[in-house]
Amino acid sequence: MSKGLNPVMFLVNFFLFFLLLLSCVSIFRYYYNSHQENSFVNSIYNSYVSAKNENNSLNNQLNYVQTDSYIKSEAVNNLGLVKSGFYEVVLPTNTVDNTQNTSLKTQSSNSQYRGQYVYNLQLWLSLIGL
Repeated sequence: MSKGLNPVMFLVNFFLFFLLLLSCVSIFRYYYNSHQENSFVNSIYNSYVSAKNENNSLNNQLNYVQTDSYIKSEAVNNLGLVKSGFYEVVLPTNTVDNTQNTSLKTQSSNSQYRGQYVYNLQLWLSLIGL
């Protein structure tokens, strides 16, 4: 027997090598696709968790906005509303002399001073009944 290249054995070896190479590529592609799918699922899950947290935060904020304490504080702080019997003090923003009389504005619904500016001394005297 001669030790030459047998064409049948060459084809069998080539076919087996080709099948082994194809199997390796398929396994690699499977793990690569699986990793990509896991990354995609994780990113969607993270988006879901952040949206759920934001939803909880917004629900908490909505519940707070619907409380009486928030409505009262917004009415006083932002709308300038004052309960009857209470007075709102309005101080001048630019004063040259601190010895000048400062004015007070009253928002009481039953008061004779509603919507007017009165001097500080006059208001204090009216409060104590003089």
